[in-house]
Amino acid sequence: MRQIRFAAVTAIVVSVAGLSMAASAPAAPSAPYHESPSAAHVVASGQATLKDYVAWRDARRKEASAQQGILCYNAVAYAIQSVASSKYATAELGYTGSRQNMLRARATAVNVWEFYSFCFDDNYDYFYSIANQRFVSVEIGYTGALKGMLRARATVPDAWERFVITCDSTSSICNIKSAQNQLYVSAELGYPGGDNGMLRARATAVGLWEQFF
Repeated sequence: MRQIRFAAVTAIVVSVAGLSMAASAPAAPSAPYHESPSAAHVVASGQATLKDYVAWRDARRKEASAQQGILCYNAVAYAIQSVASSKYATAELGYTGSRQNMLRARATAVNVWEFYSFCFDDNYDYFYSIANQRFVSVEIGYTGALKGMLRARATVPDAWERFVITCDSTSSICNIKSAQNQLYVSAELGYPGGDNGMLRARATAVGLWEQFF
């Protein structure tokens, strides 16, 4: 079993696209021990974005030549926002069957189903839903229009839970790539009904639907 460490604080400030709110520190999946983040890496202004996470991740990677296990940064809860639709990714905990816990860019405001914490090791990124304490998986085994769907359903991160998050150097725009199938995560804005905005690792290049804050 891989060792998972958590950088935790007792309170957080969440801010998404200029909306700030105080919140209790998110509970984390069980881990052998916890580690507090360096004060220099806590977002002092509370303006938490994917780019803030990536900057913190890269700084921590430089601090050690080889990291032991996975380090989770749950000092800040993040909401993932689609650049194309301006909507936030929701973990659909009310869905059932193969769509249960699907991630879908459909929320106009952030609440518990829209909050995630991010983790990393030497090579990959991982993230989990704060609402159900499950890591996000890419459903490689699904077929058709559901293939590559993102679902918050794993209790332990493994190959299908590995991502590579990259951010633009001059903006806050980021992309999320599945390490398993080497495809970028898209917000399926052309899907109808309850599938609209589904996050799916299926794109070979980054376009508007593959951009996130």
